[in-house]
Amino acid sequence: YLLRAGSWRALPPRIYVALVGQLFGTPPSTNIIEVALVATIGGLAAWRSADPWLAALTLITCAAILTIIPFRRHYAERRILAQHPESVRAFEQRFERLSWAISAGMGLMAARALLATDDTLVHLTLIVVALGATTASLRYHFRPRIAFGRAVAINGPLAGGLILTGDLYYVILGLAALAATKLFLAVCVQLYRGSLAVLTTIEEKERLADELQAANADLEHRESERREAEAAVRRLRAELTHVSRLSAMGAMASTLAHELNQPLTAVTNYVRGSRRLLEDPSDATLGQVGEAMAAAEAGALRAGQIIRRMRGLVYRGKAETRPENLEALIREACDLALIDAERLGITHRLDLASEARWAHVDHVQIQQVLINIIRNAVEAMSESPRREIDIATRIADGSFIEIGVADTGPGIAQSEDGALFTPFRSTKSEGLGIGLSISRTIVEAHGGKIWAAAGEEGGAVFRFTLPTAAAPDLA
Repeated sequence: YLLRAGSWRALPPRIYVALVGQLFGTPPSTNIIEVALVATIGGLAAWRSADPWLAALTLITCAAILTIIPFRRHYAERRILAQHPESVRAFEQRFERLSWAISAGMGLMAARALLATDDTLVHLTLIVVALGATTASLRYHFRPRIAFGRAVAINGPLAGGLILTGDLYYVILGLAALAATKLFLAVCVQLYRGSLAVLTTIEEKERLADELQAANADLEHRESERREAEAAVRRLRAELTHVSRLSAMGAMASTLAHELNQPLTAVTNYVRGSRRLLEDPSDATLGQVGEAMAAAEAGALRAGQIIRRMRGLVYRGKAETRPENLEALIREACDLALIDAERLGITHRLDLASEARWAHVDHVQIQQVLINIIRNAVEAMSESPRREIDIATRIADGSFIEIGVADTGPGIAQSEDGALFTPFRSTKSEGLGIGLSISRTIVEAHGGKIWAAAGEEGGAVFRFTLPTAAAPDLA
């Protein structure tokens, strides 16, 4: 099959082109040496035999060998291997025919010398040159068709000439030459298959290297996209947290106005009363004015405290975790979330463990979590006859504090436990479904966890954990 003209089509294009490239690895100096050797031996044989045909065959063979030199230059200048495989094959065919012609010239020179003269020295010299040229054809094993064609072109005429001499010794040598041709083909095929295996391995490694490089580039691209997505998610979470704070503020705006109205009205009344008393001052009225001013100051401070707490809740700053007094934080959150507790008939109890006082948290974010949970409890108890909220803390293990918020509302179904923290899923008709989702994000960012369960006596209990912290050194 390898000797067919179309056998090259069974090879991958890259491997075929690589095999053809091996044909032209011989430097021009080799061809010059071949010309000198053939001209010397052929000329000597023609001179000793005085045969013009042998001289003509020597000249033609030398001219054909010299043709290889510009052929190789054309191969380099035209960059043949960079062209389409069909063009490479056309170039190889021209080289194939030229190589066969040179080999046939050497074979005919040896056969002519055998038949034209009885000079044993001439016979042996040309036979050795012909057999040497046959062996040298193994360097073309990359393309077995060329190598085997050269061997046949040399050994065919040589064996024919040996047999036609009639000399028994030469006849045996001619038959041996024919047998050697078959052996030559077997050796050539083995060398070819070895070369093909090496090139195939190289191509496979190059292909795998290209695939690995492409995979690495794809991984780098995906990693870049992942980092960008994470950054976008972090920005979105920050925005959602801020929106949640503003939403909570909107829900508490009316009750905040009512709560502020009380101390501000009291301040106004005390100031008006003091002004009237100062219209007719006396020692008694001055004492009353002092008491009124102290009461007005207390009312103004209370209103300012409410404003400062609401402002700290709404302010969107960079999250900073540090040791915080959890008891004070919970009380502030209750003051903000339960502004309208008295009007709604809601009572709350705090059961705060002394050993669970300090936690490593972001003050504003954890306050947001507590406000979300407490406001949900307030809304859940809107139609309950008993409206109570219990907030407790305890040490969950050596490194976490557990905070629990229990209410006396309608409670939650067991199937809803996990779904409560799903983004944009709300059990309230006007809810956005982001409060508890943001709360979970905040708690998990602190290294804790949050969950909900039904209360033992009805209602719902929300619990979450936060990392403990050592009490700061106030010295």
